[in-house]
Amino acid sequence: QLDHEFGPEGQPALDRFLGSLPRDFRYAVDFRHTGWLSSATWDLLAKHRAALCLTDLHVEPKLARATTDWVYVRWLGNRKQITRFNRVQIDRSRELAWWAGVLRGFLAQGLNVYGFVNNCWSGFAPASVQQLWDRAMAVPRPD
Repeated sequence: QLDHEFGPEGQPALDRFLGSLPRDFRYAVDFRHTGWLSSATWDLLAKHRAALCLTDLHVEPKLARATTDWVYVRWLGNRKQITRFNRVQIDRSRELAWWAGVLRGFLAQGLNVYGFVNNCWSGFAPASVQQLWDRAMAVPRPD
């Protein structure tokens, strides 16, 4: 996860860093500066076989882009909206439907999908994971 102040002017440093990493591991990059959201960034990540970290965070745009042969998603939410972590407090039906479609698309392309669900996304991560799994693995009904 890069600092929100680390913008695309740091592209040469990121290129060098990614190029220096051992090749036998997988890496995902979580950009917090929206200036990185460009085709030049997707090309840089693809060059190094690094995944763009897809993030569902209240202050960032939702993206559905793969830059390598696997995908990593972080469902983070907004901590200020959650008061307890023992039950779902925010109805994420709309987001779940969107993400389920995105995940099905990635899986149909043969991509491996990894993810992390924070309690702050809806209030109770285990239930959120189950809801996401149920929707993503469901066979879509024809309209």
